[in-house]
Amino acid sequence: MRRTFAPAQWATPFCDGGNTVRARRFWGCVLAAALLWATSVAAQSTRAQALDAMGQPDPAARVAGVERLAEIGLMIDAAAVLNRLADADPPVRNAAESAVW
Repeated sequence: MRRTFAPAQWATPFCDGGNTVRARRFWGCVLAAALLWATSVAAQSTRAQALDAMGQPDPAARVAGVERLAEIGLMIDAAAVLNRLADADPPVRNAAESAVW
């Protein structure tokens, strides 16, 4: 005899009265993971933002731009990073050197 299951029966481990704590923990973990992922994506700068940062007067912004391009940049961005090897600020030059090597 073949036994078939209704769609509602598949959800019962998370929906019946005895497992509500387990269901809340599960969905709490899903929500926390989604929020952490969204925060990390929003915090990272894009390639265009990194290129813009390399033109800023603030040395910290230029260092951040060079470091970000080292992570996500394309070969076409190599010239911009190489130009930072001649930057007036030593931290920017060091970041560019690390990015090249």
